[in-house]
Amino acid sequence: MAIPNENTLDNEEYPVFTTLLKVLSTAGTNAPSWWSVDRDIYLRNTVFKIDFLESAVNTVVLKLFSIPFSVVSKNNSSLLMQQYAESYQELITELLMYDKTLEKFIRSFLTADNGAFIYVDDGKTPNSEPIPENNPPVELRWLDSTLCQRTSNRQFPVIYNHPNGKKYKLHHSRVISLVQSPSTDIKMNNVGMCFASRAMLLAQHLSDIYLYEGEVLGNRSSEEIIYATGAKSKEIDDAFQLADLDSDNAGLARYGKRVYLGLRDSNAKIGKLNLKSLPEQFNKRDDIEITLTLLAMASGGSPNWFYDSVKSGSTKASASESTKMGESKIETWFIRNFTHELEQKILPHFLKVLNKNADIDTTGTRARIKLNLAQKAKQNIDSKVTNVRVERQQMLAREDIDLVTFEDLELADGRTPNGLPIYAFFESDDERLRDLLYFVDNPLDFTNNDPQEMLDLSEDYLKQAQNIALNTLDIEEQRLGVYAMYTLDYVRDEYRNMLTPAKIELNDPNPNNETQQDLTDETDVLSGINEDDVIDNNEDQNNLSKAVNVDQSVFSTRALRNTQRSVRSVCRDYWNNNLSNQDFYAKLHSIFDGNGYNRELISSYVKTLDTFIKNNGRDSGGKLSNIYKISDQFILYKL
Repeated sequence: MAIPNENTLDNEEYPVFTTLLKVLSTAGTNAPSWWSVDRDIYLRNTVFKIDFLESAVNTVVLKLFSIPFSVVSKNNSSLLMQQYAESYQELITELLMYDKTLEKFIRSFLTADNGAFIYVDDGKTPNSEPIPENNPPVELRWLDSTLCQRTSNRQFPVIYNHPNGKKYKLHHSRVISLVQSPSTDIKMNNVGMCFASRAMLLAQHLSDIYLYEGEVLGNRSSEEIIYATGAKSKEIDDAFQLADLDSDNAGLARYGKRVYLGLRDSNAKIGKLNLKSLPEQFNKRDDIEITLTLLAMASGGSPNWFYDSVKSGSTKASASESTKMGESKIETWFIRNFTHELEQKILPHFLKVLNKNADIDTTGTRARIKLNLAQKAKQNIDSKVTNVRVERQQMLAREDIDLVTFEDLELADGRTPNGLPIYAFFESDDERLRDLLYFVDNPLDFTNNDPQEMLDLSEDYLKQAQNIALNTLDIEEQRLGVYAMYTLDYVRDEYRNMLTPAKIELNDPNPNNETQQDLTDETDVLSGINEDDVIDNNEDQNNLSKAVNVDQSVFSTRALRNTQRSVRSVCRDYWNNNLSNQDFYAKLHSIFDGNGYNRELISSYVKTLDTFIKNNGRDSGGKLSNIYKISDQFILYKL
């Protein structure tokens, strides 16, 4: 490994763990007692000597190594942040895969009491200085745990003892470290006890079972004697030699031929003596299953990782639940701590790590719960027990949606995140937000301000807010840009509605002095439309017409376009529950009264449209596009 840099310790002293080499054996093993560097060296070497321990370690390594994760933006509405997330996803994956860094890190985590270490190198600043926030790493280096010395210094928690004899202090922002079961002894500086330490005796026991079985049953000694009483030692020895010769002739490596021993004495008795047998109470299957279960307990995983623990009589559900509970220990612990280290040491503040297994719950139980909650929410809204905002707040509390999504939904409905009308942002104490909103001294003076002038003046402010919302990497500033966008859209809609559309005079061939190219034959406005789709004024108001697509080219005059825009704005607010029934009627009457429409039909039209919106409102799953189609039909056909 290359030296991080030349910033050495220069006789600096840190309270560190003891480095005395302890040679006392513990628990009947030859391992140095806890804790010393020699113990970690012993553990690392012993893991490869005990097949069962290496198999168990490798199983857990594969489990943790295969956990999928993704880097995502904390603000999904920012395209720029999403692009950064994709870049960091590729970068971290590449660096962790290089030189088997992640695999070595997990193995050290499982086989070293001192824990596992990764050095974050940005390629620019010294190892004793913090990494600037927006400096992406150029390398993630696995560090040998036996060369890493933990300290009690919070700024420099690790000293790296390079093989060249030099010591390097590493800033806490540059070290990714995990340790299992950290000691509560303050002098140990978070040295813990790893899986290999806990599982050493268990793995040795499994090895002993097979070694004993092999020594008893696996050698080529004869398995039994057929004997007769009165035999002499010389005769017994000759009989064994003959049996061994028979085994050689038969090409046997592990199984020995029977030993036959006979006598000339007519009174001799024949008997049989077994030479190979395991202890009477020994049950290999039970002993191995118990040991593997304890091994799984030591790893924090599931017994199913090491053997099939589903026995006859147990259900699939119980087996699945047992597996899930086992996985939730070591996997959840590793995910939570490792992702925290990545977020703190590598990622910018506007990015986070998500585990795909943990964050995408596809179980049937979870799906049924969400379905029941959705049905209950609809019932509450329909019965006026709650409203859309309250149900969203509950979804936020359950983490069904994140805070950014909640805010965006509220803003789209014309409310601030805390439930106030969206124009309340004009009273904000945040100067940055006020600078984005105040395009004139009093933007909300709808009585005295000229609508067209306000639309022109606010356009540049809207573009500025959009630019901030799309391109800034500061989460707080980005949200201010979003707030300003929605607020300015609200103000601009109000001023658009105030623009007085020109009256539609069917007898006036050119009411707006438009060119012949812009004129539409308004006396034949129904041209190309099926007459059956026209709503009969005498129909029952409860039997509403179906929504029919209207050719938008018929809205070719400025007067019709202004009327269409004004009516749609009122319908949208009413559909979103942002407009009272009384205001809905008043605004539509004002629009049509001011444009010379037949007053006798206005009340009938507004009532019909009111009923249609109520039956197809947002809360009932209706689509706003259908509301627009109905309103367009009324504008063109009935009025």
